[in-house]
Amino acid sequence: MRSGMTPKTGRENGFTLLETAISIAIAAVILAALGRVLFATTGSTDYLVSDSTGRRDMQRALDILQNEVRQSTPSTISVISSSGQHDILTLQTAGPWSGENEWGAVDVSGAWNEDWSARYRVVQSTLVRETLDALGTVQGAPVTLVRYVADVAGSTRGFEVEQNGPVLVLRIRTRRTFSDGVENDDTLTTSVHVMN
Repeated sequence: MRSGMTPKTGRENGFTLLETAISIAIAAVILAALGRVLFATTGSTDYLVSDSTGRRDMQRALDILQNEVRQSTPSTISVISSSGQHDILTLQTAGPWSGENEWGAVDVSGAWNEDWSARYRVVQSTLVRETLDALGTVQGAPVTLVRYVADVAGSTRGFEVEQNGPVLVLRIRTRRTFSDGVENDDTLTTSVHVMN
């Protein structure tokens, strides 16, 4: 051994078992806290995405409804409101102009059919658009417009249609319950003036 050099003791060669255990415990606590923050942030993101998607679907459904209602007249619109049920809206739109008004509806392929109707109703918490032939038989698959339509609560319906002469007030209300039990309610309302 050279002079001036001292032999190293075990203490200078590394950490003791106790120090290592404490370090691991502190790291575990920090990682658990970070995991909770990440989980909470992910949950918040799920709520935001769900809210944005649900609102977009509701707005799209109201746009489709407005477009068809504007092409109708009060005499070609039927609203069924029953106690404890969602409203049902059935209507016909003006067809291709050939000198006189013809009434019908556009089917799922986009073709207009004379004497057919479009019906909007809630089926298993989903607002759908159905195409009915002249005999009232559903043609093609229903088109899904909005999911998570709220259940009927008292006089409040998830899908409501109020007809006041040539003006229809359309309301869609949704309620979504997330896996953590948090509920998200949303409502969109619009009014539309039909053709005279």
